[in-house]
Amino acid sequence: MIGFSCLANFADKAVTNGSFKFFLFVTITAWLATMLFLGLFLSGTSDRISINWTLTLLIYSALYSFLLLISASLVAEKARQFRRGVTQHIVGHHEEPEDTCDYYKDLGSPCRNVEAAAAFAFIALAMFVADTTLYFMEYRSAKEASIDNSGFVQHDETGTQQEVPKSDIEQIP
Repeated sequence: MIGFSCLANFADKAVTNGSFKFFLFVTITAWLATMLFLGLFLSGTSDRISINWTLTLLIYSALYSFLLLISASLVAEKARQFRRGVTQHIVGHHEEPEDTCDYYKDLGSPCRNVEAAAAFAFIALAMFVADTTLYFMEYRSAKEASIDNSGFVQHDETGTQQEVPKSDIEQIP
């Protein structure tokens, strides 16, 4: 939330704002989705929805890790260009080189805002990567536990399959 709030005011006023708009899209949708998941889990609604939450959250965090990597990199590159670059701006009837940060100084301190947005995006990226890693480890351990505890399939007289737990099979003499 801090990342997109740093950049929100400046994104529409910038000359090249495609990467800023992509950044805002990614960070705002990630924040909204995170708040939705938080609300589902805190209210207990997630218990009434029968889906594999570990897999859902693994896919969600992996997707936003990838999107945040791209958008944070684009904004960090723009911050580098703003800080080090000199842009040609039309002044009167001729083009005159002017420092980009000086050009946008009437908007506050946009260079610092872009740098802060990139920094917070990389912090969020690190958190999403950590989440992805933890959800992957949880998903893999749950998968291995289901394989270890699975039994054999047996058919009854009507032909329907019935799973026989491994503990019942071990008790057969």
